[in-house]
Amino acid sequence: GCDFSQVTALCNGALVGQNVNTPVPGFDLQIMHRGTVVYHQSFGAWSINRVANADSSTKTLSAAMIMSATENSVTPFSLNSRISDFIPEFDGLKAGITIRQAFSHTSGMRESNIIASPTLTLRQTATELADDPQLFVAGEGFAQAGEYFSYGGASMHAAGAAVEVATGLAWNTMFEQRFTGSSRLNMPNTRFVLTTPNNPRIAGGCESTASEFGRFMEMLRRGGVFNGPRYLSRQSVETMFTRQSPVGVPILSTPVQIAADGSDYGVGVWLIARDSSGQLRTALAAGARGFASWIDFEDQIVGTFSTDVSASGNLQNLY
Repeated sequence: GCDFSQVTALCNGALVGQNVNTPVPGFDLQIMHRGTVVYHQSFGAWSINRVANADSSTKTLSAAMIMSATENSVTPFSLNSRISDFIPEFDGLKAGITIRQAFSHTSGMRESNIIASPTLTLRQTATELADDPQLFVAGEGFAQAGEYFSYGGASMHAAGAAVEVATGLAWNTMFEQRFTGSSRLNMPNTRFVLTTPNNPRIAGGCESTASEFGRFMEMLRRGGVFNGPRYLSRQSVETMFTRQSPVGVPILSTPVQIAADGSDYGVGVWLIARDSSGQLRTALAAGARGFASWIDFEDQIVGTFSTDVSASGNLQNLY
């Protein structure tokens, strides 16, 4: 009974450059309302549920893994745990970096191509990140870890290695056991394809589809439950959607253009819009080449825009 003609018009307009900086060659858009798919169409050179690189939308999947580890680790593990508790090579200036800082872009670590190594394991990559003194911004005269916001993925990669040590499980094994292996979530096409099975790109290595990622976000919208099973505790989900970066933190870099505060960040997810009382209204997982999924808590909507042939900055106004 809903009229989606304006949504379709927006999507068709994106193909020819309307509400975007450059035309989008192809994508599909799915909208769920209270868990029911009410709209799903493909546009341009794309098909419904074509598999796309999720890029940094992966951060939200990995954040759920982090929270699952806090609930199920065989050794004590929390957001306040230090990476050095599990990766002892993180010493000196890096010794105090917490999992919370690593997953909220406030760790102080710079980016490194080492996270894309095709020959190292996730654990070995973390050791390389720890050993290189040039990978800590504080060493160049900036604030210490936790005192500024700088978007990136290296710290999340190191935190992923810490999860493997804490849980005793390989990252991909845990990902399948906790989420994608469930027939209820039905996510067979959501997997870490970058860089290698032994060195999954924690902050940007997944591919997925609009339907699968949408179901995952709907699970989060419902507080960790989907079609019966509980995947995360309600408290874990609420923590993901609670700001982890300090209010007023100086911003060194941020890709988000559609939020009043480009550092309003939970655990692996952007906190985009709030009401006048500060209550969260919209959360967003967004990837570099355009893949994005958002939750509208007020209207109980999950939208997923699936593509990997555009750019996040090109599409944020369209979202």
